[in-house]
Amino acid sequence: GNRKMALSLLDHGADINARAIWQNTAIHNAITYEGSPGPLQFVRLLLSRGFDVSSRDIFGLTVLHSAASNGWLETVELLLSHGIDINAKGEKGNTALHFAI
Repeated sequence: GNRKMALSLLDHGADINARAIWQNTAIHNAITYEGSPGPLQFVRLLLSRGFDVSSRDIFGLTVLHSAASNGWLETVELLLSHGIDINAKGEKGNTALHFAI
């Protein structure tokens, strides 16, 4: 993604918790589509701007599920430090641990 563009949009009032068709948020996209070295800095920025860590996508998954699935350890730790539910289950009953394995 284009971080500079995202920052400009946020600076001009874009809703940080806005949802797309699959109920995914900007952080869901950052974690899912970010290349190397990973989404850590961008996720940190979005968290500092008030992202709701309890948000879920259309499948009931949190951003912790996505970070665990993609192997982003530092991002997982950051989300945990912001109080995300480590045992949150998606619609099929899977937790982030299931996605990590």
